[in-house]
Amino acid sequence: MKIPLTVIATTLALMLPATAGSVVQMPIDFVGDWCRDDVTSTSYVRPSWTEDGHCKNILSIDKYGFYGENKHCEPVKIQVRKDTAPSGTTYTAKVAARCRPDGPVTAGELRTFEFSRYRGNLNVTTKK
Repeated sequence: MKIPLTVIATTLALMLPATAGSVVQMPIDFVGDWCRDDVTSTSYVRPSWTEDGHCKNILSIDKYGFYGENKHCEPVKIQVRKDTAPSGTTYTAKVAARCRPDGPVTAGELRTFEFSRYRGNLNVTTKK
């Protein structure tokens, strides 16, 4: 039995959006550049919140991952949560990410990060 080429092409075309849309993206609430004064600290602020507007240690977050401290991390799994109070909203994201200095994504070490943002403050903790 021969299967027409159009049937195969249509089947493949229907399968592509499922695989193309499977990229895990960082939540928009964390995207941007964040500054940290102390290397041992886990707390970051927006550059505009620094005393002189200059960053010593920068964590850049875009929709495809986060970069800083000579690391490039790409999210694999994300759980998000938000808590709203009269004073504002805290956004939390538990991110499992593959981090690497350079090379293919599969070469990096899988680590879990928790991002917690309240207004212009960001706190990032790491779990192995």
